[in-house]
Amino acid sequence: MQSLMRSPKGPNGEEKTLLQLVAERYDSCHPGDSFADLMKRASFSKEDRCLMEEWLEAGRRWRSR
Repeated sequence: MQSLMRSPKGPNGEEKTLLQLVAERYDSCHPGDSFADLMKRASFSKEDRCLMEEWLEAGRRWRSR
C-alpha cells in the first residue's frame, strides 16, 4: 500500500500520488462516477475490483514515463 502513496514530481513540478493521478483520469473519463466510488464498490464487487486494479496498473505505467 505504501507504493501507492509515493509522490513523484509531475511535468509542472506538482507532486501527485498514484491515487490522485488515477482518480483525476478516471473521473474525467467517467462523468457521473468517481474513482472514490469505484474503490468503495471494489470491496464487494469482483468486476469493480478488477477495473480498479487495471486503472491502478495503468497509473503506474503513466507515472513511470
